[in-house]
Amino acid sequence: MLTGVHRKDVARLRKESPEIQQEIAEGYSQDNPSDSPNDNTASLGARLVAEWMANPRFLQEEREDNPPAPLVFRDPEKRGRADFCELVETVCRKDIRPRSVLDEWQRLGIVSVSDDIISLNTEAFAPKAGLAEKAYFFGRNIQDHAEAGASNLRGSAPPFFDRSVFYDQLSQDSIEELRALSALGASELLTKINARAHSLQMKDIANKTDSAQFRFNLGIFNYSTAQSQPEEATCEE
Repeated sequence: MLTGVHRKDVARLRKESPEIQQEIAEGYSQDNPSDSPNDNTASLGARLVAEWMANPRFLQEEREDNPPAPLVFRDPEKRGRADFCELVETVCRKDIRPRSVLDEWQRLGIVSVSDDIISLNTEAFAPKAGLAEKAYFFGRNIQDHAEAGASNLRGSAPPFFDRSVFYDQLSQDSIEELRALSALGASELLTKINARAHSLQMKDIANKTDSAQFRFNLGIFNYSTAQSQPEEATCEE
C-alpha cells in the first residue's frame, strides 16, 4: 500500500488531461501494459519497493538472505554501482523526480538516510498514506479475493488457494504473539514470491512471448477482535 509519490505530484497528475496522462504512463516500464495511467500512478511506490527487493542489481548478493542494498542517491563518479536515482528510473522512465520519491518516503518512514546512504525499512510497509492510495489497493485486493472465491464456488479447476486459520478463545497476549508470528511468516513468503515473480517476469518479457499477459496477486491478512461475552446460563426454580 505504497505510492511514494509526493502529494503535489499526485494532485498534478490527476488534473492532467487523458492525453497527457497517457504520455506520462508511457514513461513507466511496461511491466503490465494493461494498467491504466491512474493505476500506474497509484502503484508506483509498490513497484519501486518490489524492484528494490527483487532485482539483483539492488540487492546485497554477498549476503545469503540477499537483503535490499543501501543506496547512494546518485553516484556522480559512475563507478557502476546502483543508486537510488537508477532505481526510480528503472520503474518510472520520466516525470517523477527521484528527489520527490525520496522526500516522501522519508516522511512516511519507508526509508532512512544516514551519511547520504539510503536504506529501505523492510518492515515499514504500512505507511500513513492518503486515503486515495489505501482505497486503491483495498479495492483491488478485495476484488481479486472475491473473484478467486467466486471461481472456486463455480468449481473452476485448478482452484485458487484460499485458506484461513480461526480460533475464538484467545487472550490478548496470545493475539499479540500470533500477530507477530503471522507478520514474520507473511514477510518471508511475500519476499520469496516477489523475488521469483520478478525473475519470471523479466524472462517472459525478454522472450517476448505472446502468453505474457497474465497478472498474479498474492494477498495475506489477519484480523482479531474481542467478542461479546455470552450471558451466563441461569436456572429458574
